[in-house]
Amino acid sequence: MKHINPEYPTRMRGVVEKCTMCVERVGIGKLPACVEAIGDTKAMIFGDLHDANSEIRKALKENYTIQRKPSLGTHPSVFYIV
Repeated sequence: MKHINPEYPTRMRGVVEKCTMCVERVGIGKLPACVEAIGDTKAMIFGDLHDANSEIRKALKENYTIQRKPSLGTHPSVFYIV
């Protein structure tokens, strides 16, 4: 039998899920797995949009960004630097 990691939530086979930004990891003070995996390349930045001094707020201020379908009123919090 395979070892099951109790820190990783189980998923049903064949079910597609929306990204939750690894809420279970962020809740214990870790970065989302995708951000951690890319290391110090800065290809992805994760942080608190409410903190005016955060790295993410600095990047948003200094770069042109877009969001996917903000007109739908869902207040997306993923920004793409273009």
